[in-house]
Amino acid sequence: MACVEEIECLGEFCSCGNINTGIISPYGGIMQMYFEFNGANIIKNIDVAFANSIVIPNVFNDNYEHIVKFYFNVQLVNDLAYSIKVVPCISIDNDEPMANDYSSITLTVSAPGVSITDDRIEGNLITGVIINDKSKNKGFSVSGDTITFNDTTTLNIGDKVTLIFQ
Repeated sequence: MACVEEIECLGEFCSCGNINTGIISPYGGIMQMYFEFNGANIIKNIDVAFANSIVIPNVFNDNYEHIVKFYFNVQLVNDLAYSIKVVPCISIDNDEPMANDYSSITLTVSAPGVSITDDRIEGNLITGVIINDKSKNKGFSVSGDTITFNDTTTLNIGDKVTLIFQ
């Protein structure tokens, strides 16, 4: 792996939600994200699309500046390391959280059926669902801004559905 002489600052990011780095990927496929924390080297595979912004999971410690490197086929991407500072964020506007500034959302079902549509679903990886305080971590699929339950789960008007994002 190549040595890094330059570090580009990407700025501060909230401690919840994914981080859109703004770095345009020169590759498509699986990229490795490397960073160090507390003496441990941490490697995370991330899926990137050619010519799109690299979006990474926020796996970083709060109140800390992390130096992150991206590798594709053992080549250092853009010959740079990147500085990312993660700060705690608290949203006091629970009605409309900012895009990518949340790790879960709760929706109230307004029409019966097996699907829910909300624009905050699109582009997020849903890892779990809670329906009326009952956990449901499988048996659903996501397409665009819609989550569909593909078993016998039926949603009724007024049900509370919490979607948990990675």
